[in-house]
Amino acid sequence: MVSLKTGRWACLVVAMGLAVAMAPLPLACAAKDAAAQRDSKTKSKLSDLPSQTRPAKPPIRVSVGVHVLRLVNLDIPNNKFTLDFWIWFRWTDDSVKPYESFELINGSIDSRRVERVDKVDGVNYACLRVQATCTSAWNVARFPLCSQALRVELEDDDLESSELIYVPDSDNCAVDDDFHVPGWVREGFSADSLTHVYSTTYGDPRHPVGTKTPFSRAVFSLQLRRADVFHSFKVFSGLYLAALVAFTVFFVKPDHRLALTVGAIFAVVASHTVISSYLPDAGVLTLADKLHLAAAGVVLVSLFETAYSLHLFHRNREADSKRLDRMTFWITAPVYLIANVWLIMR
Repeated sequence: MVSLKTGRWACLVVAMGLAVAMAPLPLACAAKDAAAQRDSKTKSKLSDLPSQTRPAKPPIRVSVGVHVLRLVNLDIPNNKFTLDFWIWFRWTDDSVKPYESFELINGSIDSRRVERVDKVDGVNYACLRVQATCTSAWNVARFPLCSQALRVELEDDDLESSELIYVPDSDNCAVDDDFHVPGWVREGFSADSLTHVYSTTYGDPRHPVGTKTPFSRAVFSLQLRRADVFHSFKVFSGLYLAALVAFTVFFVKPDHRLALTVGAIFAVVASHTVISSYLPDAGVLTLADKLHLAAAGVVLVSLFETAYSLHLFHRNREADSKRLDRMTFWITAPVYLIANVWLIMR
């Protein structure tokens, strides 16, 4: 009985010894864990340096073109115009849909209708009908003889220029043959692309604070000019009528002139008020303003000359009064005519 118990204890002691011998030491486990962590960090650092393992992906090139159909509205006083046009995109990368992600930088899209989305010989193609209202800082310094550029500016709403580049399809961009704007003549149409840099990251955590964000922009420009000088100057009919009245007073007796001169002053003011309603608040002295100033100068000369001529007339110096009238007319009329030609032609 004792020998049996002794044998059992001996087996138990041997089994425990074998277990202790086969178990890894704590130092060895710690060494293995440290080695595994070093390998993991090394792999992580290598994955964070793509430029050292593979080249950066080139930007996606998207060909874009526009065909202008009609000018819906030309609102010069409010610096706006509404354009109806076709726009199309061609690209090869299936990961993007530029016909869905484009946006109008200088306005808003009133309506868009996708007419076709297709893939031909590995090239994606999309065509849309768009009506958009754009803003424009009109060039009114030469109004009403001014020329205007109607610009449509497009950008992708998410991808920067390092990811997507617009390439204008200049060969297919055009203006419809039936395009017509009363009082204006179409001078040309151009398509171009540029990189616009924004001085902000828009709070994007992918970019460090203080960096700039570049976007590719497609610009389509339609140039218009006034039809002709005579069509433009119909708006000045009231102005030149006032100037004519100012000149005719020199051939009327001094005591009958004052009412005509005052009427000419009101006519100049009314003409300037009406024409100013056609223009935005541009902060420049337009051609229309200069012509009104010239006419106002003639009317003021007529007013002062009338006062002095009336003084001579009441002093029984009628001959001197008539002489003054003729001399003033032959001086002011050529000067006014030359001033108008110079302002218009410069």
